[in-house]
Amino acid sequence: MSIVELIVYVVVAGLVLTGIASLFVNSWISQTQTTNRDSATGNSAVVGASLTQSIRNASDFKVEAGGKTVRAIVATGASGWECRAWALTSGGDLIYKASPTSIAVPTGATAPAGWTQLAAGVTGTLTGGVPFVDAGSSPKRLEIGLTFTTKGQAAPTTNGVTAQAKISGGGPCW
Repeated sequence: MSIVELIVYVVVAGLVLTGIASLFVNSWISQTQTTNRDSATGNSAVVGASLTQSIRNASDFKVEAGGKTVRAIVATGASGWECRAWALTSGGDLIYKASPTSIAVPTGATAPAGWTQLAAGVTGTLTGGVPFVDAGSSPKRLEIGLTFTTKGQAAPTTNGVTAQAKISGGGPCW
């Protein structure tokens, strides 16, 4: 074997190994993107389902803070009710609170005490970049538009839901 043949073998082996390494790197990048997109989609599905179920079981709701907050009176059974609220902070966190009494509208970039963070990296997608719009009083209808982003991968959700419960004896939540 001559030195020229050895050099040719080394160059060919280098090209083959570079191709294989590229495949592994691209697979790893695709896997990371898929994982992030799945995480964003999961957040979107869970939050969207709980929000629409709560509003569907509400007798009334109120959109406030320029479309960044919604508070609702939600039926919890045959004779129960509670106040529930969702808000999108200026920091991009979607937060939630449930209470047997009125809930104050949050302000600021972070969740106030007593509020639970449902998701981070959330933006409103309805007109004006808001997440919630009161779309009618008869029947009472809420439009929801949110995009959940996890490490650059986005999962938008848009929905509309009608408040359908009839609650007697429930107190106001605002």
